[in-house]
Amino acid sequence: MTNKQAFSVLIVDDDVQYCEMLAVFLQAKGYQVQQAHDGSSAQELCVRQTYSCILLDVNMPTVNGATFLQLLRAFSFTPVIMCSATSDEGEMVRFFQLGADDYVVKPIRMNELEARISATIRRSVPNESINLDDDTLYVEPRTRTVVINGRSVKLTPSEFHILTVLMTRPSQLVSRRELVESLYPNVEYTGGFRVLDVHISNIRSKLTSSTNPTGDIITSVYGVGYVYNGVKPRV
Repeated sequence: MTNKQAFSVLIVDDDVQYCEMLAVFLQAKGYQVQQAHDGSSAQELCVRQTYSCILLDVNMPTVNGATFLQLLRAFSFTPVIMCSATSDEGEMVRFFQLGADDYVVKPIRMNELEARISATIRRSVPNESINLDDDTLYVEPRTRTVVINGRSVKLTPSEFHILTVLMTRPSQLVSRRELVESLYPNVEYTGGFRVLDVHISNIRSKLTSSTNPTGDIITSVYGVGYVYNGVKPRV
């Protein structure tokens, strides 16, 4: 990413001093930065304008991080990186299930955070790559359209990225390490593979319904990786 001035970041955190410090750092890296110190103010900003990425604190007054994320996902798939003081796996899983793209634990190493922001925004920017069409599953990267058996599905940028990587290598084992490195290029990622596993679970859930029983679309090879099997047509 070379022209970061074209990208905007919204920092949502009730710690004003922390926000100022982070804003100064990101502005020096070339990002446009705005701040909100509670969930209600952040909601108002997101209704009026769009952002390239949102850094979202978990615990805030008026509207907490979980509620804000649920409300945001009702109308926007702007990439969201959760910033939490706890490394509790249950909490991390909950936020990924609510639609977060990434989860970092405070205190955050600034250079790593900036690399994660850059990677997250890169995944969210539409590209002109070839459409992926598996008879009953259609994926169009430019508009991020996903349609399965005629049903439109909304994926977060991270979920969309993982699905397209797997679809370009049908019936092949893609290791967890390779998928994580594709999510976080040029980042010394230390978060383990639980993040990836939750994203895969979300993809499966979204592509599956009572009329589209496609739970085996992605097979897990325990401890190793995942295989895209394609979608079985409805009968």
